[in-house]
Amino acid sequence: MFPPHGLYFDREFGEGSSLGESTTKMAFTFAAFCYLLALILVAFCIFFAIFSIISIDELKTDYKNPIEQCNSLNP
Repeated sequence: MFPPHGLYFDREFGEGSSLGESTTKMAFTFAAFCYLLALILVAFCIFFAIFSIISIDELKTDYKNPIEQCNSLNP
């Protein structure tokens, strides 16, 4: 299932090199950027859904007529 540990070590770090001297480099790839963007968008969508539910609930339970509502907005 998995290659032997020695083959992975030789291919990843080169022959006789230590763990600190890695030949591979980490990069901020397109997949990582898409993941972060999707995470931010999902958080925004969850916030907007909760905000909408709270707003609709406040409208449903608020028993002011339109004139009273405008009087509180325009003193």
